[in-house]
Amino acid sequence: IKLPALVAGVVIAARALANERRGMLPATILAIAIVLAAYARWSAGMRTALAPHGYFMPLASIAALPWSISSAIAPQTPLIAAGVTAIVVALATLVFASNAARYTGTDRYLLLALAGWILIPNPYPWYALWILPIAAFASDARLRRCGLWVTGIALLRYVLDAVAVPALATNAAMGLVAAIPYVATLRSLKRGIISGSP
Repeated sequence: IKLPALVAGVVIAARALANERRGMLPATILAIAIVLAAYARWSAGMRTALAPHGYFMPLASIAALPWSISSAIAPQTPLIAAGVTAIVVALATLVFASNAARYTGTDRYLLLALAGWILIPNPYPWYALWILPIAAFASDARLRRCGLWVTGIALLRYVLDAVAVPALATNAAMGLVAAIPYVATLRSLKRGIISGSP
């Protein structure tokens, strides 16, 4: 979770320093190389110590919805659940991020940050600390509201961590709740396209 956030942060900083579109690709490549080099040792430990014994279960996120439904239908095939979840989450991210061309500056960064939030399977509320500052300076109220709502809904993940792992049906319901701000924002953006407003 922190790796893509770090990459995004370094890329945005490099882009701001370059202040030229032609400087974006080299800055992106350099940023990814730096972060991957820094995480090489950490990822090796993850592969050998954690991955063989770990268990993946998205909670209180958009990913929780397809995961819970797939796990209920085919409980003995976690790879199928993971595959279905990856496809649904990737499509949801692309659909939301496809609106980025309508915006510039801070609003575009916020929309892309919200799209990136969809990729986080277990969003603790403090993960939103990198979204809220962007939302504070955004001019589009629809995106600001979405940023505030996803942060608030992330509190559900913290409650789960403090209480217990939920049943699949409960987790699916929380996945639906996590999707509400995105669905509402997309509907609002679509109405804006129809009416000709930004």
